[in-house]
Amino acid sequence: MRYAIIKGVASKVAAAYPSATSQCPCTDCRFMTDPVSLLIIAVAFILGGLVKGVAGLGLPVITVAVLTFAFGLPNAMALMVAPGLMSNGWQSIGPHAAAIIKRLWMFIIASLITIWFGTGLLVSVDSSWLVAFLGFVLTVYALIGIFGFSITVPENRETIIGPAFGAVCGVTTGMTGVTSTPSVVYLNALGMKREMFIQSMGLYFFISYIILTASLWARGLLDVQVGSLSLVAVVPTLLGMWFGKMLRMRTSEAGFKKLFYRVLVVIGLYLIVRALFF
Repeated sequence: MRYAIIKGVASKVAAAYPSATSQCPCTDCRFMTDPVSLLIIAVAFILGGLVKGVAGLGLPVITVAVLTFAFGLPNAMALMVAPGLMSNGWQSIGPHAAAIIKRLWMFIIASLITIWFGTGLLVSVDSSWLVAFLGFVLTVYALIGIFGFSITVPENRETIIGPAFGAVCGVTTGMTGVTSTPSVVYLNALGMKREMFIQSMGLYFFISYIILTASLWARGLLDVQVGSLSLVAVVPTLLGMWFGKMLRMRTSEAGFKKLFYRVLVVIGLYLIVRALFF
């Protein structure tokens, strides 16, 4: 009986939200204001904020993945812009901004230019391939965290390797809304001290989200309605982050990260299989 009820609810959600495997311009997304949609959005951002509060990372990867199931990748990315700007803007504040920009400007510029190309692929490539690529990015991100993969970039090679990494990061961000892969690998490879490293991630992610927001708007994937929903989504994000900070006092951060990465592998592989075979 319970299985039949769950199956029935799942069928209704799938019928109501076919955009999970098809592109959906924001002008056709009025359904996101119905009660079920608002509940899904709130839960997605609470979960993302919870992970961010406990582990200090994971807001976009969790939130975009969950929202993609219900509304499709383009809408998930559009809904993420305000919470992404808020959380990363806060993280970008600190005493190292000038030094970070001086060191990373070539990496950042290359990334900002290619975000536009990434959103171009977002509106032109078949959505099944986009969702599969999102699954791939999430899986790679999780495996890097599980196995602790890292590289070292010599300072005299940063002017060559930095723009190359930046270009890849920009395309990935424009196609998926996930800014952390492979940017975190590159930033970690520079050997910065912890506080500077954390601020560099926040600053890079914040600038990337500004350009991503403008690109989504220019491509017709973000309008006033979806932008308003994104602004409202800041509230459940902050709520989730608050719960996460409370939970962090009662749990092991390292243990939580291990669980988070393993769950993310499952989500990523599921997105790949669902997009390519169903």
